[in-house]
Amino acid sequence: MMKRILSLVIAFPVAMILYFVTPAYVLGEDIEGDVRVFGGGVVWVRGHWLHLSGISGPYDHDLCDSSENIHWQCGLAAMAWLADFTSGKRFSCANEYFEGDRRRWATCFEVDRESGNVLPDTPSLNRLWIQSGWAVAASWASDEFKNDEAIARQSSLGMWSIGNPLWKVLGHNSERVALPSNNLLVGVAKVINGNIVEINGTRLRLYGSDAPDLTQRCRFTGAIFECGFYAKSHLANVIKGKKVVCEYKTYLVDTLYASCRGEGDGVTLAAKMVTDGWAVADRPMTDALVDLELEARREKRGLWLSTFALPAQWRFGKRQ
Repeated sequence: MMKRILSLVIAFPVAMILYFVTPAYVLGEDIEGDVRVFGGGVVWVRGHWLHLSGISGPYDHDLCDSSENIHWQCGLAAMAWLADFTSGKRFSCANEYFEGDRRRWATCFEVDRESGNVLPDTPSLNRLWIQSGWAVAASWASDEFKNDEAIARQSSLGMWSIGNPLWKVLGHNSERVALPSNNLLVGVAKVINGNIVEINGTRLRLYGSDAPDLTQRCRFTGAIFECGFYAKSHLANVIKGKKVVCEYKTYLVDTLYASCRGEGDGVTLAAKMVTDGWAVADRPMTDALVDLELEARREKRGLWLSTFALPAQWRFGKRQ
């Protein structure tokens, strides 16, 4: 009898831990829970990172330009609106997948906290954010989302309230980017951070690698250092004033991904960053640079001399 009681005492807390810690996601099923807001239109629901489908959400560092060319932190304001709107509410998020994209996308609807039923006649969280004027429709979104964006602009809502601001998401404004017919961009590159270069006013994210953001810090022998700044500096040193040739690879969530290399170089900038240890392979995008990352890790190059959170995890709040 005593053994049975002890087994129940042990089993109950273990079951509770598994219930709250283990993600509730099952392929094809919806995810229901409270929402935590992060940058780039990403939310955290019941142990899962979900990208809000059909919208292009801002990061906290994104800026807008007013009609008087005054920079203001519309990214923070947009995230604050979404955090305030979702606070205390519960949502059910339907999963969506796109070929060649390993990220989890979702359309989320508010549900009654008692019954769990979706509230009737209520637009999705995705649409509500666009309608508020604090997010824009992705280039591949439905006409409904694009109409919502147009109405928010005309009504001077959210970020449109002080004129016609250009929302700078990785260097692209809310107007759609037209790609050159030859799919190439060549020019002198300005390094924005370890992931992004700017050529002739167009910002491109390096395809295949993921480096720390400028704000990320790492730990080396007990001391904190600005590894995001080091990654940016290393990329600038790799380019060394050369012209850079970029071939467009894909266009996701208003972000241009490109395979870039210094003119005359045999390897891409992404491959060089991963080889030198100042970036990791961007596995959700491609596995092409995984072997280079493993080699850099074995040789303890760059970031691998320190302890650090993976850049993608850092953006979602993990610090070590």
